[in-house]
Amino acid sequence: MRDDAIGTSQLTNGAVTAAKLAANSLSVTNMSTNTSYGIAKAWAVVNSAGTLLKGFNISSVSKPATGKYIIVFGGTFTPTDTNYCISASVISGDVDEVMAKPATNTTTQVYIFITNDGSGLQDNTFTVSFLDF
Repeated sequence: MRDDAIGTSQLTNGAVTAAKLAANSLSVTNMSTNTSYGIAKAWAVVNSAGTLLKGFNISSVSKPATGKYIIVFGGTFTPTDTNYCISASVISGDVDEVMAKPATNTTTQVYIFITNDGSGLQDNTFTVSFLDF
């Protein structure tokens, strides 16, 4: 059978299930994540030292100061403007606020700031996700 023998018009809703797919037959590169709305275009789990533990479409993470992290986009998520939504939260700990701010003069970086109850910056493990619109 040719690779393109079955198209979307031949498939009904729910016809393809995980049980019907061969193991390791799909990868992230098979998905059109940059063209689908409502799907995270990039995400990361970062530890308090600024190490990227897990992520998707994140090139790197750095920690230039206590409580300040810089996320650099990579992969297929390279926004051409600042039309994206950022959601960030800490994994655990006594944290007052997690703030996200696009870096000045670039669309490839975002700053994450974590503050404690005393209004100072503090290090903490966090998650962050980016939705493009």
